[in-house]
Amino acid sequence: MAQYRSIMKVLLLRDPWHYVAIWMLLTAVNLQRLSERRIARICACVQECGQSSAAQEISGELRAVAECQFSPASRFLFKAIVVVIGGLTFGRGFYLLTESVVGSTDLSNFIPVATFVGGLFTSACVDTLATIAATNWNKRRDLRLHLQPFEQSWKASEASATVVTKAYHGARCALVRKVEGRSGIWQIPLHTLLAVVLSGLEFTVTLQVVRSPLSQSLLAGLLNMTSPDGVPNSLELAISSLPVVLTWASAFIQSYYFERPEYTRDWIRRYCRYIKPSDAWSDEVKHDWVEDRLYEDGCLNAELDFILGRHTNGDLKNLQMADADYDAAFIKAKMHQALEDYRVQVRYLREQSHTESISLPERAPLPPLLTQDRCDLEIFEQEERRRCIQDAWVREESQKLSNRLQEALKTAETDCRSAIQSLYQKWQEAAARYQAGYRQWQRLNKREDDAA
Repeated sequence: MAQYRSIMKVLLLRDPWHYVAIWMLLTAVNLQRLSERRIARICACVQECGQSSAAQEISGELRAVAECQFSPASRFLFKAIVVVIGGLTFGRGFYLLTESVVGSTDLSNFIPVATFVGGLFTSACVDTLATIAATNWNKRRDLRLHLQPFEQSWKASEASATVVTKAYHGARCALVRKVEGRSGIWQIPLHTLLAVVLSGLEFTVTLQVVRSPLSQSLLAGLLNMTSPDGVPNSLELAISSLPVVLTWASAFIQSYYFERPEYTRDWIRRYCRYIKPSDAWSDEVKHDWVEDRLYEDGCLNAELDFILGRHTNGDLKNLQMADADYDAAFIKAKMHQALEDYRVQVRYLREQSHTESISLPERAPLPPLLTQDRCDLEIFEQEERRRCIQDAWVREESQKLSNRLQEALKTAETDCRSAIQSLYQKWQEAAARYQAGYRQWQRLNKREDDAA
């Protein structure tokens, strides 16, 4: 009876990881009394639970980031502004270098256009590589943030850690690394190196522009200097670094507001594959999965209770009897649940039929009531005719409704009887296995007595 009440409570809670919480409390002494096969089964269930809980927690945190989405036009406009500013810087520097090399030739008229186009291309390359490097940095930062609470929880439980708790915490950390660790480990140095090299080129080109005679004259005028030679080198370096700072600042802005929501949505899709039961499943699939999970875990837990001596049924003599006793109690709980579902369905069908019957007079198809240019007698005759039509239609529809109700009740009763009969047959099989286990114990006990 205690086993039956416990199973009924679990079925009503419908928590698929109910038994995992119990197994997490197993001590090292308890685990030493279990076989490797049972420990492996426990660890497999615990790992699945750990992955599901971790995926649910992190995907919930990431949804706020994933919902932040800018339009493609705003992204293009921001990137275009950054590329144009960088293109002007590179273009001017390329122009000064090209002009000093080529000098005055027939191609001099095409040099400004060519250098500006080259500057735009170089600026676009720098912006793209810097954005990729910043995105990979953000991915690693998010990975550390998501791993930190799981690793701290693991370290906090190290004092009383068992193979089961290690499997749980290890599965959570491994899942985060599996989902978020695909950020291109070998690509990060390459992108960063190329971005830094091009940023250095941008700094050099800008410094060349700053040190040109025209720029020196403008700076001297702004600083109220009589000679351009007096412009401090620190000021030249500071001005030359401004385009590089702008490039990397814009790269981190694009990475945080444009790229981060995209890879966050991809992470959520990956995490959702490990959430069980999944919201994407139908109610029927979810119901069947939860019941199968509870049955399998409950059966394993019954074996553990017998091995560890935690069972309340003193008549159990071996594992076969413990398994059969759990199956019988589980089937009994399912029979009770089937009867309760049948009562709920009958109540729902009757209430639905009663609601429809009340609304029948309002839904009756009646001819229109013509009152214009009609005397009271004619109007009265029309109303009587309408009333007769309404009563006849309501009687006919009520009979149809009653027939449908009886058919639905009969179908529900047939399904319930079929389910109860099937469960009863399984209960008989469980009872037979229980008796077979008892007889096996008697034979072994008899042999021991004869040997003694």
